[in-house]
Amino acid sequence: MPLLNLHAEYAFNSWSAYFEGDGLAGGPGRAFDLYLGGKIPLNDYLKIKAAYRLLEGGADVASVYNFTMVHFATLGIIIHF
Repeated sequence: MPLLNLHAEYAFNSWSAYFEGDGLAGGPGRAFDLYLGGKIPLNDYLKIKAAYRLLEGGADVASVYNFTMVHFATLGIIIHF
């Protein structure tokens, strides 16, 4: 299923907040992958990022009904050389 993508990022003084989403709904089902987080620089080469992610979707057709929703948090390090 092809999904539509949206990405937005806003930089504050030293950190940034960002949103990324993929999704499409219609017909017999839907799919959404939404990601909201922030990045904080530690020095010129390292950043820490943390985010909340929501995955949701499924299908409702005559032969199957299947929907799921998953919530989770992510934590990572970004290294720039």
